[in-house]
Amino acid sequence: MNSKVSGNLRNEVWQHLYDVNRRSRYYTALSGKYQRKDTYIQILLIASATTGVVNFFASFSHWIDLTFGFFLGCAIVLDRALKYGQKSSVLLNTRSRYNRHKDQWEELWNDVQSGVINNEEVRLRVSYLAGEETYTTDEVSKVGISIDRELNKQCGTETYEFLRGRYARAR
Repeated sequence: MNSKVSGNLRNEVWQHLYDVNRRSRYYTALSGKYQRKDTYIQILLIASATTGVVNFFASFSHWIDLTFGFFLGCAIVLDRALKYGQKSSVLLNTRSRYNRHKDQWEELWNDVQSGVINNEEVRLRVSYLAGEETYTTDEVSKVGISIDRELNKQCGTETYEFLRGRYARAR
């Protein structure tokens, strides 16, 4: 073990490294889910609108026009009510921020491992990085994105395996 940094402080850095890696994976995966949902609704909107216009100009029965009009209306209401586009955008921003945090925590861990940093420097950087991270998910809660517990658990397992493989001898 590196004598410049105490064991408790090393463990704290390690735990932050794990947490930020898990969150980075989680928001990457959640962002993908919301992007797919938004894409499905946009396809539904385009298909409904296109079909409705074609049927209108083809002078099919009014029943067909009304049916496609209804589907178009439902698609528009779904798009507005579920706000997948807005949520997807927020998740993309959050994912980007967590990727930056991940890089910063990995840099700190590498500094701890290499012995180029002491307890006081580690405490200062931990305090700064943890403070920066505090505001990262503010937008997520403001737009009403709920936690996907199953996805979060899966990302935790994947992160543990990834970090264990990458840093197994280092810890």
